Amino acid sequence: MTNTEMWLDEIISHIKSVKSDIWMLHEIMSLPNCNDCKNKDCEYKPKWGEHIRYNCPLHLATADCKTENSLEKPNSSKVSEKPTGSERSE
Repeated sequence: MTNTEMWLDEIISHIKSVKSDIWMLHEIMSLPNCNDCKNKDCEYKPKWGEHIRYNCPLHLATADCKTENSLEKPNSSKVSEKPTGSERSE
């Protein structure tokens, strides 16, 4: 393997790492946070310059209903299931 090939392999692995980091950052930034919370009296509400909380369990989408934790898998009852013998069409 030449020096150029080794250099290219190193660059490609670095690009893959950065791409993974960007994806993870996008996923985190998509979570609900203090900036879009309707609970203005929250004890964790940050003051100017303080850190905000992402995916907070106290987050309110509207003033009267809580959002679900977005990191949890959705509770879907329609999982693709294998058809039973009576449902198969021939």
